[in-house]
Amino acid sequence: MSAIETLIDSAKVLLCVGPGGVGKTTTSAALTLLAAAAGRRAIVLTVDPAHRLANALGLQSFKDEEQIITPDMLAKAGVPNGAPFAAMMLDTKRTFDQLIERHTSNPKTRDRILDNPFYVQAATRLAGSQEYMAMEKLYEIHQSGQYDLIVLDTPPTVHALDFLNAPQRLMDFLGHNTSGLLARSSRRIGKLGLGFLEANRLILRGMNKFVGADFFVSVLEFLQDFSVMYDGFKQRADNVKQLLSSSESAFIVLTGPEQASMNEGLFFRDALVEAAMPLGAFVVNRVREPFGPVDKHLAKDFEADVMGEESLSLHRASARKKVSKAALYHFEQYQTLVRRDAANLAKLRDMLGAQVPLISVPDFDQDIHSLAGLYKYGRFLFA
Repeated sequence: MSAIETLIDSAKVLLCVGPGGVGKTTTSAALTLLAAAAGRRAIVLTVDPAHRLANALGLQSFKDEEQIITPDMLAKAGVPNGAPFAAMMLDTKRTFDQLIERHTSNPKTRDRILDNPFYVQAATRLAGSQEYMAMEKLYEIHQSGQYDLIVLDTPPTVHALDFLNAPQRLMDFLGHNTSGLLARSSRRIGKLGLGFLEANRLILRGMNKFVGADFFVSVLEFLQDFSVMYDGFKQRADNVKQLLSSSESAFIVLTGPEQASMNEGLFFRDALVEAAMPLGAFVVNRVREPFGPVDKHLAKDFEADVMGEESLSLHRASARKKVSKAALYHFEQYQTLVRRDAANLAKLRDMLGAQVPLISVPDFDQDIHSLAGLYKYGRFLFA
């Protein structure tokens, strides 16, 4: 049994991480499809889905609720013994709203937070909110016990550590440091706390054109209202961290075959090791493969593809020779990329050692746009 087959068979949570543009969303969907083919109840949670991937799953578009891919749909795509599986797009704002409602017992406080101008913006734009809500939705689904396997397609990040650190940074902002100082300062303004600010709102509005006083007030109001929920949010974040650190979870690091992409993947590997997070496998996607030995028919076949048989037959011999040279040149350029990818893979294999499974997936000649294509892609993960 391959490393990926073992993970699909035993893990309860799989997280696809890595730099942008390396196929995390496609891989996440393929892993879920493979789990369904193995008879497991599975769901893929994606945060940045492409429309073509929805089509590949047989869906018109992704929604922020579970959408089922049925066994009949899988059977038509040639997927054997397919169990139904689900796909869901993360709605950061809706997930944040649900958390507020869950942790707020006072309806007035809840409504005040949900209508707060600062919260309306912060729920989707505050640094770390998307990552925190991805973790929250994953944990919510895990706690429901409805699925055997949850696959999370992580948000695109500029820096490898952002996904792991963003939830903690968000909690630090909401509970300590700057926000704590602001909240304490507002309470010290007077015995009435924010009542003092309300009484002086006209003054603050006069300041608004210079310092954005109205927005400042909404920040203070939100932080004071949120303070009663902070412990619940913090406990939830700690529970998620424990889940991701447990043997039930595994991270799959994805990169491209370029050295820069691999370096970022290795940096992510180091961050996972330092954070004591379980690393399941390292996948290098879109690796170029050799054509094999060049024969005398190669350039002629290439000519026919480029110019068309009819046009080619009408061309002068000199033109045909130029096309043949161009075909050979591009072939040699491609072979150079093939050798580079192979060298990078060999170097990466040495750096990872025997402890981390390394899987390479070839570069497909077209985008994946069907369940059958997704299943074919997934089968390469079993290599």
